[in-house]
Amino acid sequence: MKNIRTITVLAAGLLLAACHERPLRPRFDTLSVGRQLTGEDALCRVDYSFVTIANASRSQALRAIEERNIGYFFQLEEFAGDAREAIDASLAEIETQLLAPPAGGASGRERPAEYEISVAADASVRDTLLTYTIVRESYTGGAHGMSTTEYHTYSIAGGYELTLADLLTEKQMAGLTEAIRRKLCAQYGAADDEALAALGIFPDYIAPTENFRLDDEGLLLLYNPYDVACYAFGPVEVLLTAAELEALR
Repeated sequence: MKNIRTITVLAAGLLLAACHERPLRPRFDTLSVGRQLTGEDALCRVDYSFVTIANASRSQALRAIEERNIGYFFQLEEFAGDAREAIDASLAEIETQLLAPPAGGASGRERPAEYEISVAADASVRDTLLTYTIVRESYTGGAHGMSTTEYHTYSIAGGYELTLADLLTEKQMAGLTEAIRRKLCAQYGAADDEALAALGIFPDYIAPTENFRLDDEGLLLLYNPYDVACYAFGPVEVLLTAAELEALR
């Protein structure tokens, strides 16, 4: 990247790139909607709480971040529009995909199926980094509902989303999987992969995830249900401290 200076993100010196000029700080607002959608054989309660960047029009970088957040939050493919338009498009898609009458006629249900979709966001700024958090809870049929959390970390100077490769050296990346495995064993009192598997963790699935958050303690990696463990195990968090990351250099 051109015209950059380095800033300290973690106490041990994780380095990120940022422009010389002080970037425009985002100003946040919340767009909320609650809607009961009704189909012939199903009902769906939809609640959205989308955190929008209210001053995105004043910065190309913030506009880029806002567009990405809209895509992540509403899960719309090839969508071009603002957040309010995305709400309408998302509700229409739910009606089409979830509440459309079954092919061939009536479903045979004695009463309409009842579904729920709730999505909420949060946003925070640290130095020149913006962390956008999306919590999604839903029940759209099946044995149980689903709850997930996803993190997206952006440079507010450049408008791009950061990856682990932007934060860590090649050597750190090479040792990351084993570091995660050691942390999991320590967290859950497991001696090895066999012991992790007995707990409900899938050793073969252990790998770095781009679902991460940076904070004062270090790098938090979040694995949602089924990412590295069975549903009953719940979400799995692995915190790698600044000192532990430094040791991988």
